[in-house]
Amino acid sequence: MSHIRETSVVYRDLDSLEEAVKECGGQFMRNQKTYNWFERFVNDSTTGRQFAKERGVGAMGHCEHAIRSGNHVGRDYEIGVIKALDGDGYKLVLDDWGSGRKLAQAFGGKELPLIKQNYAAILAEKQARKKLARQGFTTSRETLSSGVIRVHVRRRS
Repeated sequence: MSHIRETSVVYRDLDSLEEAVKECGGQFMRNQKTYNWFERFVNDSTTGRQFAKERGVGAMGHCEHAIRSGNHVGRDYEIGVIKALDGDGYKLVLDDWGSGRKLAQAFGGKELPLIKQNYAAILAEKQARKKLARQGFTTSRETLSSGVIRVHVRRRS
């Protein structure tokens, strides 16, 4: 079965995406041009049909970069990092059937919320650091036991 799913978030900072994946315990495979999936489109899911309509069946399995879970083994499914349709940034695509379920679970669900959350926190910290460093502030991130990520901004003493 092929249950290809393209996430809704557009990632515009590739370095921050790579950092977010690593903070989630995953591996970012820079310049890997294919990702593991079922390897055959069988037209059995709404999300797969939508992907095929927008990008073409031939785009399935192809990417700019790939993401693996931290416990990736052999031919386990991977996440493809693909260019956004408008060319501005990247989207994530995965087959969430078979070993793709394990992959989605490793990153918090089908929309990969753990990657999204870490990416947002990394960007917030980078932006705060860039704007406030000259004014004597430092930044740091903290992950609470609930999973919430806090970005702290403090004036240097």
